[in-house]
Order: sequence, then structure tokens, then C-alpha cells
Amino acid sequence: MQIQSTAKRPRITQAELRQQISNLRKELEPLRRHYERTVRAAKNALPDAARMHYLGLQKVSSREELGEFLYRLREIVMEVAEPLPPRYPGAETRVTCPLCTSGARGPFLGRGDGWGAVAGLELHLKRDSDENGCYVMQTLIEHAERQFEATNNPETRADLVTER
Repeated sequence: MQIQSTAKRPRITQAELRQQISNLRKELEPLRRHYERTVRAAKNALPDAARMHYLGLQKVSSREELGEFLYRLREIVMEVAEPLPPRYPGAETRVTCPLCTSGARGPFLGRGDGWGAVAGLELHLKRDSDENGCYVMQTLIEHAERQFEATNNPETRADLVTER
């Protein structure tokens, strides 16, 4: 037994379809500009050594190289982090994230007074921005992945990722 649908799907003309596409592009343009400004600001937050390393993103040609590239980026940022003075004599060394300048609110020394030693900062840079992570590093990671996909996957449209 076959069930036939009695509802007719409204037909759309090509002119209406082109108009809808045009409207969607107009809506996307401000979002694209905002994304570009966000990526530019994240790149500007990088220390000089990390910014120079980030320029090498164009040379990445495999997923493994992308992982190594991002790992090295985190290492450079961690090397640049400067220790803060201890809150009291005998306290452990603390650092503040050099990208977002946030302090620890998690398990490594905390209450906004700096990340405890290297482990806290490393965890902060690895986590995504929803879990007390570095939103600047997360932006750079997502941009690097999009850039990699755009340049190494011919099926991905290059206009999704713009570089200015």
C-alpha cells in the first residue's frame, strides 16, 4: 500500500531563489567581517615569536603537521609567559596567560591570581573556551584548521576562509 502525499510543495522561481541567495549573502557579510576582525585581533595578541611561527601556517600540508604546528604554537606562548610575584612567601610560582591575560579559576592555584606553574597554563591553552580555556588560542586553532581545510581540501570552498 502506497501513501501519497496530498500536500503540494510550493514552487519557487529562479528569480525568487536568486533573491533569497542574495539576501543570505548580505546577512553573512557582517558575520564574515566580524570573524576576520576577531582572527586579526587574536593574531595581534600573539607574542612576536608566536606571530612569526603562525606565519608558517601556509606551509602545513598534512594533519600531523597541523597538530605539530599547533603544539609548537602553545609551547611558544608558554615560553613567553612571565611569572607573577607570589602572593605570600613560600607560595608556588604563578603565571598569567599572555594571550587573554586571564588567571586561574580552576584546580591550579587560583581565584583569578594567575595560573599555577606550567601545568595550569598548559591546561588553559589546550581547553576550549567553554571550560575556562583561552578564547584567543581557541580562535587561532579554529582559524588554523579552517585555513588548512581551505588550502588542502579541494572540495572546501576557499572563500569561506579569507586572509587579510
